[in-house]
Amino acid sequence: MGAVTVQHEFRAYTVELDANSVLKQALEQSVAHFRPGRSADEFSFMHGGKTVPLDTPWRLMNLPQGANLQLVEDRVRASVATSKSMKVRFQVAGLGSVVREVVTTDLVANVLAEVKVEQNWSQVDLESITIRVLSIIIKYADLIGKTFQDLGINSSTSITINLPTTATVPVPTKTVPESTSTTDTESRSSKTTAVRESTPLHKPIVYISSDNAASTISDQSTDEDAYELTVEQAQRYQRMLSKQAGGLGGPLLTKRLREQQDQQKRRPTIKECLIRVKFPDRTFMEMAFQPSETSSDIYNHVKKNLKDESMSFNLYEPNPYKLLIAYDDKELVRDFNYGSKTVLLFEPEDKHNKGPYLKGALVDQAKTLTDMVKSAFEPTPTSHKQAEEKPVKVKKTLDKVPKWLKLSKK
Repeated sequence: MGAVTVQHEFRAYTVELDANSVLKQALEQSVAHFRPGRSADEFSFMHGGKTVPLDTPWRLMNLPQGANLQLVEDRVRASVATSKSMKVRFQVAGLGSVVREVVTTDLVANVLAEVKVEQNWSQVDLESITIRVLSIIIKYADLIGKTFQDLGINSSTSITINLPTTATVPVPTKTVPESTSTTDTESRSSKTTAVRESTPLHKPIVYISSDNAASTISDQSTDEDAYELTVEQAQRYQRMLSKQAGGLGGPLLTKRLREQQDQQKRRPTIKECLIRVKFPDRTFMEMAFQPSETSSDIYNHVKKNLKDESMSFNLYEPNPYKLLIAYDDKELVRDFNYGSKTVLLFEPEDKHNKGPYLKGALVDQAKTLTDMVKSAFEPTPTSHKQAEEKPVKVKKTLDKVPKWLKLSKK
């Protein structure tokens, strides 16, 4: 929370602001309080002899708490209607983006309708969309009859068009027959491997961004008893400390040798490499590869799913950021040390190409990132027999006091 003090004609008025509030809102409240007899469009704020921008969030203004702002009449803007030209970038997840030159006095709804027709966005229903300007989300019904200047947009900016999830991302439904045998259900539920492992190799799965935050997907509430140290955990911790110290009665090993032995024991057997490619338009594509396949195979399968298969592009590893070179003789696990899951970044050589990059059939069957995160929070399925078993009570106290803990009688 923040606050500013607005001064006008020897009077003062305090306005409270949130971190994402813009001074355009404070200006309207101040004009409504002082009642100068003119509209808010004829006034502006000044601080330190300079005009304060009205379309910037409060957290980015770098103004002190309780700053004094002067409410002055903008004579130039009051006498002549502002018709400033600027560039606005409209972006739709999964459909790409477009940059259009507009005027601050243009109606936002009319510009959105023109962009929809020019870009042939037939699946965009304007009446059900919302737009995001910086950190403010506005419904389409609130845009009717308002200009860019009315929204506080007086300079070049980016506008994100949010589509309703139900209209743009059809979730495929899978019917399960009711007459399923109990043995088949138990055999499927007893498996600890993920469902993704049963998918065929090189089958693309596309995800697009959603408006829901990942933090709101799962509300994991744990009992306070889960944080208490049990006897079994204490014994495990003691064994770990003795192992780090070299062990009693065993050979003393250096840290490097112990780590090598641990790596040899823990080295998992990777059966498939799940490659997730992130595109600049916030679209993701996942494909499964065999460990013996090469980086050239990744390039070939990514190119098959592009909208323009003749597009020149590069794949990069994010951390550390380096180019993935297409080799025909280097395997993913043996030579690149890839694990079961790897993220790659897609970058076209044509920097002006803003997407969409994938084929339309894949985008129509895409899932949201919320579904992908939900699958990570879902617990591993267990069998019916395991579910019926009673929970095992962990013993937290010792049966008798150990000898080393007894107090001496001397």
